[in-house]
Amino acid sequence: MNTKHLLAGFAALAIAGTASAATIKVEGELLFGDSPFAITSSTGTLQFDSSLMGALGTAGINFSAVAPALYDSTDAEVSTTISSFTYESTTGAFSSVTLAGGGKFAMPTTKFVFGIRVGGPGDVSLTDLTINLGSKTVSAFVSGANGVVSGTYDIFSFASSTGDTAITGAGSYSFATSGLSLTTKGVDLISQGLKLSATGKNILSDVESFGTLAGTVNVTAVPEPSTYALLGAGLLAVGSIARRRRNAAND
Repeated sequence: MNTKHLLAGFAALAIAGTASAATIKVEGELLFGDSPFAITSSTGTLQFDSSLMGALGTAGINFSAVAPALYDSTDAEVSTTISSFTYESTTGAFSSVTLAGGGKFAMPTTKFVFGIRVGGPGDVSLTDLTINLGSKTVSAFVSGANGVVSGTYDIFSFASSTGDTAITGAGSYSFATSGLSLTTKGVDLISQGLKLSATGKNILSDVESFGTLAGTVNVTAVPEPSTYALLGAGLLAVGSIARRRRNAAND
């Protein structure tokens, strides 16, 4: 399998976004040119920054994964798979990548620090995180307590990205984003779900980086129907020859 390592960012996506060709969503099989390809495996990770973990500890906020994502509290890392991605049909340039599952922030009880109320009780879940490479934003389906209106919102923005910019055929394609920070809407929604006070909201707003998002997609070519037909014909021919040889030996 041909593995590509492109250290340039996703700048080409801004150009690809102006093309007239359609953007295609992939959830298992894709077409590039006239050839079909299949996603054989994928991984996605959200690595939390230490500053975020410190803020969560101070505020008494718990975190857990939403299936199928898994959370390793020792490494502060959420691991999952890529559920879908979109690409530009003529150039193969990536437009967005969606991670399966997500995470839940929760404050089971009201939390006080030095006698000052921080927040709670409440919770908020962020699932189906979609990395929008052109706009450098990350949207998520948000649901939670305390009157949070469930829906998809731009929750994060990111400072930079590295990795592969486009699909060019069978291979392994990787990307990473860094400098993940909450948008104003993200701060408001999480604060509402967790019922944060002004103090709690300030603690959340002061987190400079939530961490990094990364992923890898492995793509292989799918044989054309004509390939299967040729293979079938070849097997029939081999079988026929074997039968003739057996018959000749018996005679």
